[in-house]
Amino acid sequence: MLRSLSLVCLAIAFCSPVLAADAVKPVFRKPSADAAAHLQKQRQFVADLVRQHFPGDKITRTSTDFALLQKIVDAKVLKKEETWKFQSLGIVFGDALTHTIDGLAWWEVTDEYGTDPTLRYRETTLHLNALTMISKRIEDGRDVEVQHMADWLAEFVRTKGHEYEKTPNQSPEPTAPSGRRGSSNVRQKSDAATTGNTTHR
Repeated sequence: MLRSLSLVCLAIAFCSPVLAADAVKPVFRKPSADAAAHLQKQRQFVADLVRQHFPGDKITRTSTDFALLQKIVDAKVLKKEETWKFQSLGIVFGDALTHTIDGLAWWEVTDEYGTDPTLRYRETTLHLNALTMISKRIEDGRDVEVQHMADWLAEFVRTKGHEYEKTPNQSPEPTAPSGRRGSSNVRQKSDAATTGNTTHR
């Protein structure tokens, strides 16, 4: 019963539509060199964190990282306000998702919130904001169940991914991040799967 309720709550968290008629249509491009370097910096932070607190474990960019990320969260080695560090966990979570869910890859998305890294599915409008999936839950005081999130996302992409339209890739000048990475008010669609002008939480 509790598990069923948890599934319902997670579905609401990822899939409640927030309509924005005047929203900017998202534009995707391959990560720039600077963006790729920033992602690598965040991966390195997590690798160093694991080496310090969990010697013997290591980041593998596979599904085994879900349990390791859960261990980090449960050990409370990071403070709630350390948003960038929790978002670094989100990058490692996203790396593991790309191994678990065929067709996912890191892109940059530019929309009304600015430019951020995102996991895009097969060059469609479906993209998963792995960056803040963990940090936003920590900020909101919600439970973080890493494996549960991964399983739900895999099922969502498997059953709904074909419904999202393919879009031509564009290369706009990226907009400034506006300090979102270090802010407690990180983008409104923080832990969402998104498409076009509709945000799915």
